[in-house]
Amino acid sequence: MSTRAVSVALTLTVMIPCAMTQPSTDQPPFPLALSQAQEAWVQQTLAGLSLEERVGQMIFPAVPWDVRKHRREFERVAALAGTIGVGGFIVGGGTAAQRVPVINELQARSDLPLLICADFEAGVGLVWSDATPLPRAMAQAATGDPGAARLAGEITARESRLCGVHWPLVPICDVNINPDNPIINVRSYGEDVETVSRFAVAFTEGVQSAGAIACAKHFPGHGDTATDSHMTLAVVDAGRDRLESVEFPPFAAAIRGGVGSVMSSHIWLPALMEGEGQIPATVSRNVMTGLLRGEMGFGGLVTTDSMRMRGVTELYGPGEAAVRAVQAGVDCILVSQDDEAAWRAIIDAVRAGEIGEAAIARSVERVLRAKAWLGLHEGGTQIDVDAALAGLQSPAAMATARGLTRRSITVIRDHDSALPVDPAAHRRVLHLAIFDESPRWRPSSLEPFTETLARRFGQVRRQVVFLEPKESIVEEFEDIPWETTGEEIQRSWGLTPAVAERIREEAREADLIAITTHIRIAANKGSISLSEESVALVRELLALGRPAILVSFGSPYVLAELPEAAIMIATYDWSPLTCEAAAEAITGEFAVTGRLPVTLPGLAPRGAGLTIPARR
Repeated sequence: MSTRAVSVALTLTVMIPCAMTQPSTDQPPFPLALSQAQEAWVQQTLAGLSLEERVGQMIFPAVPWDVRKHRREFERVAALAGTIGVGGFIVGGGTAAQRVPVINELQARSDLPLLICADFEAGVGLVWSDATPLPRAMAQAATGDPGAARLAGEITARESRLCGVHWPLVPICDVNINPDNPIINVRSYGEDVETVSRFAVAFTEGVQSAGAIACAKHFPGHGDTATDSHMTLAVVDAGRDRLESVEFPPFAAAIRGGVGSVMSSHIWLPALMEGEGQIPATVSRNVMTGLLRGEMGFGGLVTTDSMRMRGVTELYGPGEAAVRAVQAGVDCILVSQDDEAAWRAIIDAVRAGEIGEAAIARSVERVLRAKAWLGLHEGGTQIDVDAALAGLQSPAAMATARGLTRRSITVIRDHDSALPVDPAAHRRVLHLAIFDESPRWRPSSLEPFTETLARRFGQVRRQVVFLEPKESIVEEFEDIPWETTGEEIQRSWGLTPAVAERIREEAREADLIAITTHIRIAANKGSISLSEESVALVRELLALGRPAILVSFGSPYVLAELPEAAIMIATYDWSPLTCEAAAEAITGEFAVTGRLPVTLPGLAPRGAGLTIPARR
């Protein structure tokens, strides 16, 4: 940090001399091996940092998604690289073409190299549309092959590093044993502890073998919650024995496998927090130090989940939340509601004796070791934008992604062995797409399926309905005049009686009906079910006696709401490659071999799935 930047940052604080406390040595070892030169840089850099600079390294703000639209906010956030010397940033969505120059600008503003992270849970292509889209974790598990997870990890890490992202914040180690979980669902490798453990370890190996840092989340396990911690403090009210047999093992396996970092969760686990009150795990010393550091022996980097989530903000302001998290044993404060307030509060807590200087030193040492392991201490943080973009979506990466996606497709039911369908026998196809209210749907979530069918069948009519149509959603699918009212949107895109009758008429004229459900897992959504009206309509269509295929894009659990369907296909995702593969599976372009990683209550057990040979 420059002298000028320090003077600006310290207008509200008093500089502490550089004779700072050094970290103690009675800690679990850092899981990523450093060379002597890397460790020397860590210790030399740490020794030269003041308290203010050390705490700055623990702060990780979020960069606005649309920098051009929110330039003032970007300038405010980016300035933190100089004023408080943040340790890094988390970057959001858009494209690599938009984001890589922003990362370069951030790096240029910082005296120390920045650690850049992003939520690349299904590859870089999940967040940046010009990168490779990889199958969701549950889809990877549906292949039955942990090697699929390792390949996904390698591609994620390679494309991340190409773009200047070092820490892709994966894998998810949550065991999704609650079918009503509104936020984990397909983000998990499934409901089986051993499967989640093996796939998480394989993904970790892939990420770190390709030079990025993996992150096991959401510790100590978010798979059995019925609420979204983005919306409130979620609860896992299970006893210690159950936690040790279900929630803990995937994290323990990832730690044994050398995972470099762990992310906390904003959930309350009464069995682990005796004497601490009703608080999130993120601020529980019992969990973050006693369990993670002590019992599990984890010596790597520990970060919070986003501190803007209501599981934290309902209880604490940004300063108190940051202090409590550091007291609990966390190293990195990710996406505070007020990054500067969090920084100041931690400094003040050290001065007041509420946080030890040695604890700060240990945390910053881990941040610096992560940077050194990544090679950031050698410089070269500026990314060649053209070279990065040229390396994304390589033919090899796309072929791997397409192959993994095909292997994940799961046929749960095929009465009368109707699959694969012969296009010559079905010339009038109706495709009914039922979307939830997620604001992130795009035509790319639909068109690959319809267009792939259209290339094989003579006529495909498409009807699209939204469970809760809003202009911000449906405007992506059709030009909407500015004067269009909410009532008009509901009449055109909602499942009104008139719309339902129109769909029935189309179905009566069809000789094949393809019904796709698009139930997306997203923050602040809170629901993963179909509406009563949509279920009733689908049942009417199924009762017409026409051949009908039910395909779930996203949550597979919705299939259990329609047990009448004679043909059911689960995909676990909604990427363009997934949509394309589902249509190809219907017509037998490849052999379908996927197996369910979860139980669909009342419908199918874990491991269910039919092998459907390719059509000759």
